Amino acid sequence: MLLTGAVLVPIVHIYGPNEVRFILEQSGAKVLVQPDRWRSVEYGDRVAVYSDIPTLEHVVVVGDAVPADACEWKEFVTTTSVYMPPTVHADDVALLIYTSGTTSAPKGVQHSHNSLLAEQRSAPQYLGAGDDAVQLVSFPPGHIAGVGSVLRPLLHGHDTVYMDTWDPSLAVELIARHHVTATSGTPFHLAGMLDLGDVAGKLATMREFLIGAATVPEELVRRAATVGISTYRCYGSTEQPTITSGSAVDPEVARLGTDGSPLPGVRVRIVDEVGADVPTGTDGEVVTRGPDQFVATEMRV
Repeated sequence: MLLTGAVLVPIVHIYGPNEVRFILEQSGAKVLVQPDRWRSVEYGDRVAVYSDIPTLEHVVVVGDAVPADACEWKEFVTTTSVYMPPTVHADDVALLIYTSGTTSAPKGVQHSHNSLLAEQRSAPQYLGAGDDAVQLVSFPPGHIAGVGSVLRPLLHGHDTVYMDTWDPSLAVELIARHHVTATSGTPFHLAGMLDLGDVAGKLATMREFLIGAATVPEELVRRAATVGISTYRCYGSTEQPTITSGSAVDPEVARLGTDGSPLPGVRVRIVDEVGADVPTGTDGEVVTRGPDQFVATEMRV
């Protein structure tokens, strides 16, 4: 979709029709692409729910069970070998991605081509690299971490293994089968694999685990080290995907107790209620600025 010049609006697959409708209406989406079903969810039954959204011109369904008022994916895809690049500017909005809306309705965050590429340029500095690099991805594409995980192999050429839902047993099997060297996730993901028991042999190729999004217990970090996995933390948000990050080669004290250092071009300040910097060791509000930060421009769809 990005290659057509369209603004991509990824939606987390577990959202129900009410959440999806809200996003479609607020974003002014013209095309919705969805499967006919995924696991026990019949997405095809939802097509009629969106029929009165004024901006929505097409619902494209991938699969065999296509409702009468939807388009088949094969009808929507061109097979022409001639690609005409769209006329876009690097600062145009390329991605509109919604946060979880913990304080109210979900909020749309706009990223430009430049902000997405800035995030990807920094990725090799803190994610596993090397000629033998293979990454495992468990984040859904509707999450900002999932978006980055889809773009990363396209831009950097790393072999990548994707999971459509989290299953620690399957993750361990995939790591062993594909010789995965690095992955990322929350403490829940890492603990789930280690709790399976004797997995050291199957995790033999796994060198590093980028961990975050929740409090990271020191004991979990040390358990991972016993099977040869170096864990390190990062800090970011939908609005600015990676603000700080450690690396697998950092000293243990840094990996245990910090979220790493600001990435190139990123500034971080801790301020009080009037916006003045506070002394080191003092609580305050985190404010950041950097090249991968979202843009606050009027979106063109």
